[in-house]
Amino acid sequence: MNAMREDKTESGMVTSEFALVTPIYFLMVFLMLGGLVGAWRTIDVSNEAKEIAREYSIEGRTDVAVAVQNSGGEVSIDVTGEIVHVTVRRVGTGLYELAGVDFVGQHRSVIEPGVHDG
Repeated sequence: MNAMREDKTESGMVTSEFALVTPIYFLMVFLMLGGLVGAWRTIDVSNEAKEIAREYSIEGRTDVAVAVQNSGGEVSIDVTGEIVHVTVRRVGTGLYELAGVDFVGQHRSVIEPGVHDG
């Protein structure tokens, strides 16, 4: 008879342990996914800055910057001597917006000789 009582208490104990552990597990999974999405957005914005700097340094103008601005990004292009410095900023959306997180990418590139000579 004692064996039957132990089985019943064990099943209740497993259920309560599951109820305690499950929310923590899901929280950890969502935090990891949020970190991965944030890293992906940072890489994406950095690649936009790199592409704008590359195009500007080769052609002396950029169409990519216009496309980034039209899609909601802020683009800053600073030329100092033969160096172009591009900064792209995108406001975070969703939970990143609530946390006040902006994604910023920067890139410097040397302007090709003769590009700005008219």
